[in-house]
Amino acid sequence: MANTTNYAFKRPTIGGAANTWGNDLNDNWESVDTNLKTVSDTASAALVKNSNLSDLADAAAARTNLALGSIATEASTSYVKTDTENTFTVDQTFGAVTETVTTKTASFTPTLATDGTIYLCSNTITITMPTVEAGKSFTVIHSTADTLTFTGTIKWNLGSAPFHSAGIDIFCFISDGVNWYGVQTGTGFA
Repeated sequence: MANTTNYAFKRPTIGGAANTWGNDLNDNWESVDTNLKTVSDTASAALVKNSNLSDLADAAAARTNLALGSIATEASTSYVKTDTENTFTVDQTFGAVTETVTTKTASFTPTLATDGTIYLCSNTITITMPTVEAGKSFTVIHSTADTLTFTGTIKWNLGSAPFHSAGIDIFCFISDGVNWYGVQTGTGFA
């Protein structure tokens, strides 16, 4: 009779273990039970409860247990992290994106990281352009005949700021990291 390599489970001899396989099987299950049990001496336990991924609060430890290594440092990994900026080297397809809408009734500077990307504005308002940052954009929908003013450097389509109507006007802005580009996408909506 031979034993298994790692845990020394009893391996009954084929054709020669008559009336002994039941005892061998019971002994093997007892060994499995002992090896799976949580014990204070983790060196003697093959699997301990704190190695279970559902018990780990530390994401890095969970990745290590799965042999995934460090996402932040391994160039060969293909993970998208939600708490840091990601760079894509090939085209990506994303599901629907819902814009955040923020109502403003007084002058403001768009805070794209926390406020929103669509600003519903009313009253006399001055909008101060935020710092340029590549890929950032926002939309302003102004719904009253009150004065709407933009301060900061904006490159407008046709070279000058558009007029403001008595109806609802829509302005869109996008940054290439060097400039804000502005366009009046609609005017006089009623």
